Amino acid sequence: MPLADAMAVLDGGVIVEAGSPDGLYDRPALDRTMALVGFPPANFLDGRLERRDGATVCVTDLFEAPAAAGSEGPVRVGIRPEHVRVTPGPDANGHAASGAVSLPARVVLREDLGGEEIVYLEAGSITLTSVDRHELPTGDLSAATASILPEHLAIFDPATGRRIGSGRAHEGA
Repeated sequence: MPLADAMAVLDGGVIVEAGSPDGLYDRPALDRTMALVGFPPANFLDGRLERRDGATVCVTDLFEAPAAAGSEGPVRVGIRPEHVRVTPGPDANGHAASGAVSLPARVVLREDLGGEEIVYLEAGSITLTSVDRHELPTGDLSAATASILPEHLAIFDPATGRRIGSGRAHEGA
């Protein structure tokens, strides 16, 4: 991607989105673009937007996070693997203090690619993928914590695939 000024994303022989490589990766307008651009592929969760005390909250089976998005209803939440941080053991509120949402997880597989590892996690019944730059220690990671900063969430309309918003940093974080 760094060799191009512009690129088009093809899905089934049809251009679904075009733009700069960085723009398509960092701010995809469509969930399909987020799914197709980048390796490892993005994580996706089903969720919903709710209004609580005048604020919008993105609710999934794994977490709740503040959101800057449209009206209440179902959503599809995209998270790039490099934005899922894994640490050994249960969270001792270290991530919560940084504004990240934290969830218990279990590392089920690590693929060493040389300069980085692809880490596969189970969080409840959901599998997430993370990228680790060899910061995660070796050994038993059956009890780990996955944390995600809310501002790294991409929120899409599940009916159209169009991006309707993003997560929002916690107030005061």
